Amino acid sequence: PSDVPLEELEPVFKRAGVLKLDPETGESKIRIYPNDNGIGCKGDALVSYANAASVELAVKFLHEHELRQNCRICVQQADFEEHDHNPKLSKEDLQAMAASRKGDKEKKKYIAAKNAQKEAVSWSGEMDDGSGRRIVLLKHMYSMDEAAAEGPGFYKELAEEIKEECEKIGQVAKVTPMERHKLGIVCVKFKASAEAEECIRVMDGRFFGGRTVEASFYDGRTDLRALGGAAAAPAAA
Repeated sequence: PSDVPLEELEPVFKRAGVLKLDPETGESKIRIYPNDNGIGCKGDALVSYANAASVELAVKFLHEHELRQNCRICVQQADFEEHDHNPKLSKEDLQAMAASRKGDKEKKKYIAAKNAQKEAVSWSGEMDDGSGRRIVLLKHMYSMDEAAAEGPGFYKELAEEIKEECEKIGQVAKVTPMERHKLGIVCVKFKASAEAEECIRVMDGRFFGGRTVEASFYDGRTDLRALGGAAAAPAAA
């Protein structure tokens, strides 16, 4: 839309990963291209990620995303043309480059922005949007009667089945059935929060074993054992 602001695009694209920061403003590096008359957006924007892998996630999960009612966005990797340049610079060129270098104040801004980006992408050493939301709770994946009838190998087989299904959505780090839980909870930890969000979209309301699945993020604080006698809560890192 022609009136789209940075504040509207930022939370959408953060779902795929950490955005680069503009060292001058400290804001996310999103460039909205204006119309020829300089008023409003002409329909294009450039979003810069701190992690190259986030670009692939953005294209995979955000293409055709409905930004507003009846307004979907097209997301594709930017294609920059490489311009030939002469690597040999004259003395005058070198002096001009030295004169145009940023001063100490600007350099500090740049370093601060880079450090903020590095801290954001270092969560557990893996890609994340900064929120840590990578663990999905899937409720009603089994019943206690079903688990008792199937025997000791039930939970292992259940974890393998769910992992195989969830790997169709994204990279799965770990699947943990909460054993003997009356809500039939299984925790699925993804490599990236965008994939976890997609899992919730796909799995919530879906039928599994004749039951309706409830999918949501794990908040990292709730003691799941208090909800129904599970053996242990999942590790958040």
